[in-house]
Amino acid sequence: MKVIVNMMNTISIFTFSYTLFNRKEPYPMNRSQFPRWLAGFIDGEGSFQVYLDRHYLRVMFRIRLHKDDINVLQNIQDFLGVGRVVLDGNSCVFIISNVKDLINVLSRY
Repeated sequence: MKVIVNMMNTISIFTFSYTLFNRKEPYPMNRSQFPRWLAGFIDGEGSFQVYLDRHYLRVMFRIRLHKDDINVLQNIQDFLGVGRVVLDGNSCVFIISNVKDLINVLSRY
């Protein structure tokens, strides 16, 4: 507690909170922590799309974020080992469109 008080005396509360909460990359996580984080992240930012393409039923899972957060999506892609990350204007999108990958990989989390 003394360290925090001393830190607050030398920097403003705005600078402290900005440094604490404005991170470009997620906090490092081990393989046991990541699934819970991913489930919560999907709950907030993920979506499924089912559509008819010519005479085929297509399924797609997506997470769309601002392009400044592309590192987050690349970390998700690296962890899962499937999907792709695409820039789309001011957004970036993590996409899994392979049904086998959706069933075998994403359903585990």
